[in-house]
Amino acid sequence: MKTKVTETATQVNGHAPEYTIREIIYTINLIENLNGKIRKNTNSQYFSVTYL
Repeated sequence: MKTKVTETATQVNGHAPEYTIREIIYTINLIENLNGKIRKNTNSQYFSVTYL
């Protein structure tokens, strides 16, 4: 029964929709982590420049 459900599920980019949603969430988390690191680095560089 489970194999029939996965076979008949609508394919999005060659994956089942559930897997695609997980991929999107994972990608969003990566982007948020990168944004946090970029903000952290730019703040520290900005403060080091102002102290010089």
